[in-house]
Amino acid sequence: MRLAIDNEGWEHTDATDLFAIHDYVSDGDGLYERYKRLGEPGAPIPTAGMPVFAPGFRYNGTPICLSEHSPTSSRRSTGS
Repeated sequence: MRLAIDNEGWEHTDATDLFAIHDYVSDGDGLYERYKRLGEPGAPIPTAGMPVFAPGFRYNGTPICLSEHSPTSSRRSTGS
């Protein structure tokens, strides 16, 4: 079986095997805050300026992958 993705990054339908998101927030703390609740029951899937769903569609339960992000967003501040 080969996985299929409907649209890489945003505007997904329910005909995808992988729910890929693009998010270019510029810092790790912002990225953490945006996604820290992901996976909790009832938590919304964050948006990053572009709609994550095509009109009329909703999340179908497939794995979520942050497939593109800003290089600096992979680092969180140390709090100092």
